[in-house]
Amino acid sequence: LSPEELRDGAFDIHWFFEAYEKLGEENFKLLYDAAKYSSSGTAHGRARKYADAALGNTRYEALVQEIREKRNKDLLMSLGLLPLPQDRAEKDKILFERYRFIQEFKKESRASEGRAAELALRNLSANAGFSDVTRLVLRMEAHLAGESRALFEGDVLEDGTKIRLFVDEDGKSSIVCEKGGKTL
Repeated sequence: LSPEELRDGAFDIHWFFEAYEKLGEENFKLLYDAAKYSSSGTAHGRARKYADAALGNTRYEALVQEIREKRNKDLLMSLGLLPLPQDRAEKDKILFERYRFIQEFKKESRASEGRAAELALRNLSANAGFSDVTRLVLRMEAHLAGESRALFEGDVLEDGTKIRLFVDEDGKSSIVCEKGGKTL
């Protein structure tokens, strides 16, 4: 990671676990407790949040609630560091849930929070084993498209009217109503 990425909130989860294994739990606890004396500003607070998330000492629900209530960027960036299950289907489900939450945060964000959302996705992609954020985004957007498929196929109402979404070649969306094979 570049110094700028580290300063902004990126986290090297692989290096963290390599260092954690070398230190051992007892020595890591000593380092964790001494962090506030060895770093400037609030960097120790961020480091502790990241370590707590990566080690699974933070509950997802509590983290999401605090992010929503306080719009805490450090907690948002730590969200992607929470442990993921080994089961592929369960992992995909949880990845998608976290991805959607980060994207929702980004959509509602102020300018200063946009970078935090980008780094949260970067941290999530690294934790999930993707080589870069783009691969995570493409996979998650494919899930979103799959969820939206039914909207494009439409629903038929009691009177036989079919309602569906339509997106033209220019990307403009509209609601289409059809009855008896004719567009209303």
